[in-house]
Amino acid sequence: MDTICYESLRVTIIMETEQTTTLDKMVHAPFKKVVKFDLICMGIGVVMGMGAGAYLVASGILG
Repeated sequence: MDTICYESLRVTIIMETEQTTTLDKMVHAPFKKVVKFDLICMGIGVVMGMGAGAYLVASGILG
């Protein structure tokens, strides 16, 4: 009786561990990818801001 309970508990723990790691892979992105994405977005925003600023100065709205 004790052996059956121990085996079922061990199987339950293994299944929970596998589900957690699968969930982590699906939901959580690695930190390096998040930083890379943020830097790319900030770079695009800087370029767009410079273009908008240059347009406003060239058109005479500012400056």
